[in-house]
Amino acid sequence: NKGKNLFWIMNSKRQELTNIFGNSVDIIDIKPDRLLMSFENENKKEVPVELNSDINYRPSYWLDGDLKISPLSVAIYGKQSILDSITSVQTKLLKLNDVYKDQQHKVDILLPKGVKCKNTSVFIDIGVEPFIEEFILEEVQVRNLKDGYSIKLFPREVGVTLRLSKDQHRVMKTGFIQLYVDASNILDKNILVIEYDILPQMVRVERIYPNSLEFLLIKE
Repeated sequence: NKGKNLFWIMNSKRQELTNIFGNSVDIIDIKPDRLLMSFENENKKEVPVELNSDINYRPSYWLDGDLKISPLSVAIYGKQSILDSITSVQTKLLKLNDVYKDQQHKVDILLPKGVKCKNTSVFIDIGVEPFIEEFILEEVQVRNLKDGYSIKLFPREVGVTLRLSKDQHRVMKTGFIQLYVDASNILDKNILVIEYDILPQMVRVERIYPNSLEFLLIKE
């Protein structure tokens, strides 16, 4: 308790050792003649688990949502000085290739030196689904243009390659993606980078071409 040391003097236990070995054995010497055991209070800290992974999916398949880690966090024990420097713990590398269906894996946790944990591993759930790619032409809008100015973009319409889950593609309506350029600081720029609003879940922009536009600013 409270970082105290415990000494065990071996010679003081000579008779106990003799009783163990029996009368046919004589104890001539004991080395070392003293054992020292240091005790320190262990502190507890809850930290998140970070997955170390290298996962490659089969062509036309992708992750359905997020990788699920269970448990998301673990309790670690050790000296406070060590715990203070730890913000998370990592797993061993989970390396997978050609993933095309749902699966679960048990992955060991890597603990820093001087740290203990009741959990030695976590479970990783991987949900996979097929996707399709779709190409559309979309007109770029202008936002935050100062009063008294007009602007011409070159080109006004750009090509967008989207990745969508097959289920989402069946119910997806047109016009769900809004492309725009921000003209708030246009006087400091030569080109305007194309941006877009938050997309529905399981829709990803794979490519916008071109992804930036030249422009002509006209003072009215």
